[in-house]
This record gives sequence, structure tokens and C-alpha cells, in this order.
Amino acid sequence: NCLITAGFILAGSTTIGNNFVCGGRTSVAGHIHVTDNVQISALTAITKSLDESGAFGGYPILKHRDAIRAYSTLPHLPEMRKMLKKIMKKLEL
Repeated sequence: NCLITAGFILAGSTTIGNNFVCGGRTSVAGHIHVTDNVQISALTAITKSLDESGAFGGYPILKHRDAIRAYSTLPHLPEMRKMLKKIMKKLEL
């Protein structure tokens, strides 16, 4: 009883537990085990076994909440880098 969407790629000898749900364009590397009750967001690459139930996403794969935080930070990185350079220059580091 799994929900598998378009673009799902599964390598050989991988086992998927019950109640597995994945978003589009999700891939799972070979020789991996995914436990029961796992939800995967779209565009995720599972490269290691998931022995814990829950929601995951991103690459590298993270808990869903952590992935959202990480990806929401990306647009701000250039400005954060400029600010850090100014601070380091001011502190003569």
C-alpha cells in the first residue's frame, strides 16, 4: 500500500516498507531499506537507509522540516556572505 508518483526511480535490491508515499522525481539508490510510514517530498534522492518513520526531503536527504529551513535560507546566502565579509573586515579577521 504505497503511493508512487511519476518519475520515481528505484535501484535494485532496495526494499520499501508499507505506507510509503513519494513526490514526483524521487530516486532511491541501491541496497537501501526504507522503513514503514515514510513520506518523501518531490525531487528527493534517498542515498542511505531510512530506519525512522516520518517526512523527509531534499538532497542530501533531511527531515522535512530541516530541508524546508535549509532551502528557505538559500536565496539569502549572497547577502549573508556580504555581511559576513564586512564584519570580518571590521574585526580584522
